[in-house]
Amino acid sequence: MKTIMRVLLALLVVGPLLAACSSSPPTDAPQRKEQRELAPVDEKAQRDKAVATRIGAGMESLKANDAERARRHISRALELNPSSAEANNAMALYYRFEGDEKREEEQYRKALRLDSKFSQARNNYAVLLYRQGRYEKAIEQLKTAAEDTNYDQRPMAFLNLGRSYAKIADYDKAAAALQRSLRLDSQQAEPLLELADVYRIQGNYADAHSYLNAYLSRARQSPRSLWVGIRIEQALGNMNNVSSYELQLDGMFKTSPEYTEWQAWKKSSPVPAQADMKSGKGVSK
Repeated sequence: MKTIMRVLLALLVVGPLLAACSSSPPTDAPQRKEQRELAPVDEKAQRDKAVATRIGAGMESLKANDAERARRHISRALELNPSSAEANNAMALYYRFEGDEKREEEQYRKALRLDSKFSQARNNYAVLLYRQGRYEKAIEQLKTAAEDTNYDQRPMAFLNLGRSYAKIADYDKAAAALQRSLRLDSQQAEPLLELADVYRIQGNYADAHSYLNAYLSRARQSPRSLWVGIRIEQALGNMNNVSSYELQLDGMFKTSPEYTEWQAWKKSSPVPAQADMKSGKGVSK
């Protein structure tokens, strides 16, 4: 490739010298001018393609748990273009894989300095902030990402926004964000479970039960769905369902945090309370 480029550059230099020896400009002079103008653009396009290829290879390597190969590909992408927001975001994801949260954050921040409209990096950064319990900061990032109409992962951004609002006990905003996520992608399952839990916390057990069932029609039981379901069904007095969910949680997910929470809850929970299905209200949360 370098040899080809040197030949092309030599041709571009010699061309004008030959033209100067003629009394009138050759008919192909405009074409040569166009070639000179396009050459840098072509070089940039080739570099951008190489960067994208390296980033893609790096992400595939991470999926395959090949950290060494991933780092090599992503580092090469950064060598080719240190100002690539995408390459810096990829390196942040590498550091996430490695468990280095300090460097992960540095790379997200650099990516956003290079391109403040790069919503994928913004959403990824918010996920880090959420993991660290910095929910207010996560909300700041997610609000911006979710309102970017050019971002193709807006449903996920609104889902994460709803989860973050729930963590600071702003349940009305949490529900609004989760509903927005569903409107943007009605085939999702996760917002349904999050809404079930939000309405459970608010004491709206009828809606909580409805959203839980909608979730279970689309997804398999998980430790979280079982734990949410146990408390909803207990509040509604559906003790057969409570027993069924408890058996599944006890039998399949003993190492989960939800199992530990359930065990502590069983020791301290009051006598199961019947709920008013019409109002959707109960006394147990």
